[in-house]
Amino acid sequence: MIHELIIHFLSGEANPSEKKIRSNWLEQSAENKKLFADLHEIWLTSETQNITDQYELEAAIRKFRQKIQHEKKRQSLEEQEPKLKRWFDVDFIFSDEQVKIRRFTGIPERESILEAVSYFDLPNLVVCTIKGNKIITKSTNK
Repeated sequence: MIHELIIHFLSGEANPSEKKIRSNWLEQSAENKKLFADLHEIWLTSETQNITDQYELEAAIRKFRQKIQHEKKRQSLEEQEPKLKRWFDVDFIFSDEQVKIRRFTGIPERESILEAVSYFDLPNLVVCTIKGNKIITKSTNK
């Protein structure tokens, strides 16, 4: 699995063959490059890069895998849009690409449209405005 290969690479344990596979995989698509960048960021924030003790490294890798699982559960507003459109009969207007791809922890349940929108309307990140059946979203920190 590619996650295992990336862990080997990030931990400095990848052999030349694994490094070549990673390079080829990165060149296959922009999505692969984004996934690697996201995983690299998670790796850096999980403080696994400076561990030398094998036991600590294994524990850190477990923590890293848990963070990956958490990130998989997060969805962008663009990914949640079809469900929200279906539930509430609304159209989303994304004022910029940033707001479209921003990931949110958790997934709104079937609540009122105001509750669902308040879930995404985060003062320092995203502003949502409701006009009729349109929800206009804008990133506040481009």
